[in-house]
Formats: sequence, structure tokens, C-alpha cells
Amino acid sequence: RQLLHSVFEFGDTVAREVMTPRVDLDAALVSSSIDDVMEIIQASGHSRIPLYEDTDDQIVGVIHAKDLLAAKSKGAEIVSLRTLMRPALFIPENKKLYDLMREMRIHRTELAIVQDEFGGTAGVVSVEDMVEELVGDILDEYDVEEAPIERNGTGWIVEGRTNIYDLNTEIGASLESDEFD
Repeated sequence: RQLLHSVFEFGDTVAREVMTPRVDLDAALVSSSIDDVMEIIQASGHSRIPLYEDTDDQIVGVIHAKDLLAAKSKGAEIVSLRTLMRPALFIPENKKLYDLMREMRIHRTELAIVQDEFGGTAGVVSVEDMVEELVGDILDEYDVEEAPIERNGTGWIVEGRTNIYDLNTEIGASLESDEFD
């Protein structure tokens, strides 16, 4: 029943609602060394890392862990990450997930950079983020499960990114907002 409900809501859900926000983004400077990027990959558990020019508002591409590993294992002399990075797919915050999934399939990418109305980086959305919207959280060996809603002695402690619908379901409330997700 929940899956069917998720499927119907999927058509109305936009990228902004499922993205990893910019403040939680694991990204690297395009001029970083390969070892620095490998450390970010190892620490974050992500296999795709956005690369930026001066600030994370200026994403120039995406580096894949397997491309770094392949280049390192072949002993290739890598002058710059630019030679290994792949083009980034940029999308607006209000892009419907159904349309985004189709576009990502066409571009053969699993990561899209979400831009705000000013062209700045708002966050990233992955295929995994969209699948989790349908079937719930998918935890792998790198994920640490933290409850977004916890009850304490006097009330609730809620992670700020918790969806209002999920909060209402968990605590039996009826909070509504047209301005916030």
C-alpha cells in the first residue's frame, strides 16, 4: 500500500524535495590531487564526486571512483582531474522526478546537479535518492542509520530536513506548509 502511495506521489515530487543539499555535499576542487579526491571518496562512501572551479557554485564536472582507480592501476600519468571528469547534468530545483529519471537515463548518468533560480548549486540528486523516494531508505555498508525523529522526555527532536508528511505520520500531527518541504 505504501509503495502504491509512493508511486502516485512520485509524479508530483520535484528534485528539491529529495536532493542532498549543498551544505551536505561532498565535492572537490578540480585542481585537487588524485589522492585528495580518493580520501573524499573513501570518507564519504560516494562513488561520484562533483568537481568545482572556485566555489561549489561552479560545478564543472563529476569524477567517478572507478575512473580514478582505472587510471591509477594503469600507471597513467594524470596531469589533471579534468582529463578524467565526466560532464555534469544540471537541472532546476522544480524538475519533476519522473522527467528527471528519463533525462538521466538519456544522458547515462546517475548524478544531477540541482541549481537554484540564480544558477547556484542547491544540491545534488542521484538515482538512489529517487528510488528511495519510492521504496524507502536503502542502507548500504557505508550508511549510518540515524533516526530523523526522536522522542525525548518533553517532546520531539526532529532533523531539520525531515519531510513534513513523514513527521505528521510519525507523531500523529497535521502540520501543513505551502512554503516548505
